[in-house]
Amino acid sequence: MQKYINTVQDTSGKAQPSVSVTVNLHLGGLATIYSDNGVTSIPNPLLTAADGTFFFYAANGRYDLVLAKAGLVFVNAETSDVVLFDPASSTTLVVATSVSASTVTASTVIAQADSTATAPAQVEVLGQTDPNRQLLIGYNTTSNYGSVQATRVGVNPQSLVLNPSTGNVGVWTVVPRQTLDVLNAGGIQLRLSNTDNGNVTDFKTDGSGNLNVTPSGATWFFKGSNQYAVDTPSFGATVTIDQSAGFLHRINVTSGVTFTVATPVNSVTGDLLWMLVRTVSHPATASFSGIYKQAGFAIPTTGNSTATVFLNDGTNFVQLQSWTSGIPN
Repeated sequence: MQKYINTVQDTSGKAQPSVSVTVNLHLGGLATIYSDNGVTSIPNPLLTAADGTFFFYAANGRYDLVLAKAGLVFVNAETSDVVLFDPASSTTLVVATSVSASTVTASTVIAQADSTATAPAQVEVLGQTDPNRQLLIGYNTTSNYGSVQATRVGVNPQSLVLNPSTGNVGVWTVVPRQTLDVLNAGGIQLRLSNTDNGNVTDFKTDGSGNLNVTPSGATWFFKGSNQYAVDTPSFGATVTIDQSAGFLHRINVTSGVTFTVATPVNSVTGDLLWMLVRTVSHPATASFSGIYKQAGFAIPTTGNSTATVFLNDGTNFVQLQSWTSGIPN
């Protein structure tokens, strides 16, 4: 962010107050200007003071100033293509004058900036119609890392998009074969972190193509935020298991009525289905859809539960294990 200050006078040197000064981007469009270093925006155009002076702050870039006041004719030689550059906010300022599919013609200014910031900006790419929208590229020499940060002056950091027009992104590989291809033959390929270097889950594909998932915690949660889906059947009810809600399902039996467990929905081959039938009062009779292949299932007595585990083999839900002796609620 750089300050620009000037004075408007007539040919005899007399100061000209109340002159309208419009600050435009050199490539077109009204610029965003400030009364300070990028915090407080001010109206554009602004007016000269009683002594003919005016000033504003703006982001690094090229600007055109248009002066206007009734009865006066202004010479724009000193107010056209004004370059603002603040070395404290950038080491390399690139101001493009023409762009084609393969070339960028630019004027370049080199300076030294602080490279210890979280998002250092040795290279600053300015938006064509708004120089306050920027891409910052730099290297932090204290913590030893490079960074690319999309930002907007005076606003929070912005989103960064890679290959928006399709194409693959590779990490440690120059021939990425999928949208994101991470290569690390000897270690973890992906880490998901809740805190910096703590509360993490590591993902690794080994040399045999096996996936290893290692959480720092002791519990795994699958298929959504709910571990349990709870169904309480009424008279003649059909209970449909929706596996998108979770893989553990509990059926509460309270009315002593007959109910049917229908074919699960939103299930794929390989899914496990854990079913817990819990009798709160008045034991009932249950029947199962023909897709369930099992040795048998009995509703527990009041105050007890029974459990069974099924595997979706692509055609049926095959019973793997059943506990029918009655588990206390």
